[in-house]
Amino acid sequence: QRSTDGGGSFAASGTGLHADVHAIAYAPSNPAVIYHGNDGGIWRSTDGGTTWVSLNNTTFSATQFVGLALHPIDRNFSIGGTQDNGTEHLKPDGSFFRADFGDGGYSLIDQNAADTTTVTSYHTYFNSSGSLIGTGRLFTAACLTAPEPPSGSKWSFHGIYGGSLNTTTVYCDGTMDSFNGIALADTVNFYAPQALGPGSPNTWYFGTNKLYRSTDSATSGAAVSQALGSNVSAIAISPQDDMVRLAGLNNGKVFATTTAANPLLQVAGTGATNGTTTTPAFGVGRIIVDPNNKAVAYLAFVGSAAGAAHVWKTSNLDALPAGSVTWTAMSSGLPDVAANAFAIDPDSAPLTGGSSQSLYVGTDAGVYHSSDAGATWSAYGTGFPHVSVFAMEIQNPFALIRVATHGRGMYETTTALEFISAASRKNHAPGGLTFDIDMPLTATLVSGTSGVECRRGGDADGGGVGDYKIVLHFTNPLTAGTASIAVGDHNPAGGGGSVGTVSFSGTDMIVPLTGVTNAQVLTLKASGVTDINGNVLAGPLSVNIGFLLGDTNADRRSNVGDTNQTKSRSGQTPDQSSGNFRSDVTVDGRINVGDTAFVKANSGNFLP
Repeated sequence: QRSTDGGGSFAASGTGLHADVHAIAYAPSNPAVIYHGNDGGIWRSTDGGTTWVSLNNTTFSATQFVGLALHPIDRNFSIGGTQDNGTEHLKPDGSFFRADFGDGGYSLIDQNAADTTTVTSYHTYFNSSGSLIGTGRLFTAACLTAPEPPSGSKWSFHGIYGGSLNTTTVYCDGTMDSFNGIALADTVNFYAPQALGPGSPNTWYFGTNKLYRSTDSATSGAAVSQALGSNVSAIAISPQDDMVRLAGLNNGKVFATTTAANPLLQVAGTGATNGTTTTPAFGVGRIIVDPNNKAVAYLAFVGSAAGAAHVWKTSNLDALPAGSVTWTAMSSGLPDVAANAFAIDPDSAPLTGGSSQSLYVGTDAGVYHSSDAGATWSAYGTGFPHVSVFAMEIQNPFALIRVATHGRGMYETTTALEFISAASRKNHAPGGLTFDIDMPLTATLVSGTSGVECRRGGDADGGGVGDYKIVLHFTNPLTAGTASIAVGDHNPAGGGGSVGTVSFSGTDMIVPLTGVTNAQVLTLKASGVTDINGNVLAGPLSVNIGFLLGDTNADRRSNVGDTNQTKSRSGQTPDQSSGNFRSDVTVDGRINVGDTAFVKANSGNFLP
């Protein structure tokens, strides 16, 4: 609205603007220039609000995500509900498409999907008691990229709305609306939570002031709790056991069952009869059950108060139904801001079993990570804006964490640090090319592989006799790590050689070796390898490296065959593609009589 008489009267001034106003600002230099911030981004007027021009472009990210769901096996396939900008679909090809209109809320993808064609997807619109409560659903991925409304209706609706059930419209995937047991008179959050449990299809849960459950993809269902006294704001179901269910409320209370019992028992919040009463009276932003241990669960609270703990943990959820669930504050290192999202890396449990160690929490001030099961937290990653995180999910096959922000779009990074490969690296001649000899990632050297370093110690970098440079390559940029030569089967006394000062270059850990003797296998071990996100390499890392001067054909013997091969390559320029660089054993950038003489001089040696 716009007034030109000091507020005495107002007239519409919204032509061309996106709905839902957040901020209006006048340019101090010119009152005719006005900026308008809304759910769609930023607009500008140069005529005092008579007309508006969008300032949004491809470099401006302002999308306000509310929910996020990832496909179980495809790296890109995702859907995310947004505030007043519909539900967005990240397609397998990496491009975005608006899959539905209006207010997109919590999003889900059934985790039984085996391809990117037959995929069951859910998203909520706005919810309002007495008007509309429930979820939109699609069974086929093709419908996600069908024309947007009003060109064609796509999503069938499952829940309840005012008036009679629509029994005539068949939607994109061939299904129709259903009234699935939710009561229209229930009180409900505008963005009502929904969640999936295990099973095929995944069980579907929805929260009003009660918890609802469906076993047929939301087509039909029933309440599985009593009226809880406040609206449900968060739902968690154990991926291991559909009978383990938790519901968090706007008033901070948490109810649960481990036996699918109804009514639920209060396990946290004021008046808890089966749990801790000292948890915050803030709304519950997120609940999550450890995917590796159904007795372990976490609560994340919104709201703010000096000294408040926003993350709480229990390790005895299995005390129910007879016992009391104990919750402990786990917020060391977290800021006093709302915690809205939570994710657990299911691959971070110890090999011998137990609960997961690597946790992520999304707050109003970005993402925080814990590598010790919540005991301590620190800011996670680089390049992430100071913005509210409303949803985050981990895509396990690709060790990917994708984060949906409320106002700055979507971000992603890798979660796991993995070892990829090892090589012995040398520079051939000053200013010449660098060539790597790959080392096999197996317990023993295999005849016929390239995993034998045949070149002399020292290279164009000025290294001395017996000096080598071993490069360990990982998935993520590194910050720390140590290396040592192990006593093992190949070198029971430790062998000849020692480790120099380790350095890091991007994703490479560079380990210098000095004093390496000929005709031996060294076992190089690395530990404490840490990336820029604080991820520590899980498990031991050992690489066997064979050193045999003159073994240009990598058969673990230096003999006449190597001499003949080197002589046949004389005059050639070393290159990586043909592998002839192995015959430049003197690492001077040329294959000539000097290399032949070097190979011949070392003939007769072999690897153990």
